[in-house]
Amino acid sequence: GPRFVPPEWTASYPCPAAHSAAAFLLEDMRFVKRITPAENVTVYLFEGRGRAVAAVAPRRGQAIRWTPPAGQGIEAFDLYGNPLEAGAAPGQTVVYLTAAGTSADLEARLSAE
Repeated sequence: GPRFVPPEWTASYPCPAAHSAAAFLLEDMRFVKRITPAENVTVYLFEGRGRAVAAVAPRRGQAIRWTPPAGQGIEAFDLYGNPLEAGAAPGQTVVYLTAAGTSADLEARLSAE
């Protein structure tokens, strides 16, 4: 999975750290669709190489009150690719959810909540 990015590096160079995480998680993925599982939340679904990635984005200036599902084989990462605790609320930045399978599988898990 993604490598841990030290906090001092993200504080000094936040854009390259975020870009690196996105590139790592989305490389060789194809965009499938966009869904809105809750108010102020847009999820961009990608799939490829036997796994799916959901980029969870809050509406600009809005905190996400929706909590992504915990467990179910879903791993969560912050904007910089650092692992998040299961069930952590995303807040005001993009988070990534990854799971084995297709984007339809991941979408079903996200919509079940």
